[in-house]
Amino acid sequence: MRFSTAVKHFIVGRPHLSGQNAILPRESSSPLAVILKASQPKNLVLLVPGLWLGTHWFKAPPSLSTLQSQGGGAADQCVPRRSPGTRVNLRLKTYALKLQPMTDRTWPLPRQPWVMRMTWSELLFAHWQVDPALVAPLLPRGLSLDTRDGSAWVGVVPFLMTDVAPRCIPAIPKLSRFLELNVRTYVTHDGKPGVWFFSLDAESRIAVRVARTTFNLPYMDATMSLKQDSTMFHYQSERTHRAEPPAKLDVSYQPFGKTFHAQPGTLEHWLTARYCLYSASRSGALFRGEIEHPPWTLSQATWEPRINTMGEPNGFDLSGEPHLLFAQPISVRAWRLACCKH
Repeated sequence: MRFSTAVKHFIVGRPHLSGQNAILPRESSSPLAVILKASQPKNLVLLVPGLWLGTHWFKAPPSLSTLQSQGGGAADQCVPRRSPGTRVNLRLKTYALKLQPMTDRTWPLPRQPWVMRMTWSELLFAHWQVDPALVAPLLPRGLSLDTRDGSAWVGVVPFLMTDVAPRCIPAIPKLSRFLELNVRTYVTHDGKPGVWFFSLDAESRIAVRVARTTFNLPYMDATMSLKQDSTMFHYQSERTHRAEPPAKLDVSYQPFGKTFHAQPGTLEHWLTARYCLYSASRSGALFRGEIEHPPWTLSQATWEPRINTMGEPNGFDLSGEPHLLFAQPISVRAWRLACCKH
């Protein structure tokens, strides 16, 4: 159903929404207010202060050309088309609503539609400062190490993956839910900051093989468990992948304090606002995988490490006290890998 048809169907039978003001109900799982305005008879413009439409989080009333340039079919999905001879005269009205924050992405989405969805939850960001001289040699040609205040940062991120499935395909029991644990650093290419993964351990053997083949990512088999005791999470992982170096993590962690959204310029924003990943094929070709999600809802965290050898395969000493953040569940969309130009 076109968005314009949905608007019509919603307003029909609701006289209080017809005429000059029309506010639509929530879309997907996000609070929203959609205010329709006709600045000229030829155009309808959408004001979407925090609306997830499968491909975009908008933060201003975009023009049709802007939507087309951002891709993902958003222009066709979001801009009601005016039928010949129809005159629309809707008055713009401002509504103050408590909405989720808008995207902090700094470049347009791919023009192609997203292909994979997933939800990340029970997620802990644990980060350590590391000498850039130890990290940079491990990156493929074409990637630049992203540093902050002269330091590289290495992260260990345990979490739970759910609702993992291709677009338009329902979640599959035992295949769409699994634990994952990644070791990462931060990089840039062509002005786009992203993530480089040194390893991604997962308990799903199918997910490991699909990801290694499809995304050129170093996924590895692992035996993993996650238990929750009140607000405390107990996470264990032991790598079992054949011909890969061993690595273990056994920690307990919990959030504390108020939730917040990281502001641009802060360390928390620099560490978490990463909307693409990079990978490399065996031949050395560099790829970028775009993702999209609303900004992280974060809180401070504490942890009790018992075993952490996740940095040892790459020569990283992660024995010191890390910078910790706990993240609320977040829904993610992912695009196909695209080859980067060196």
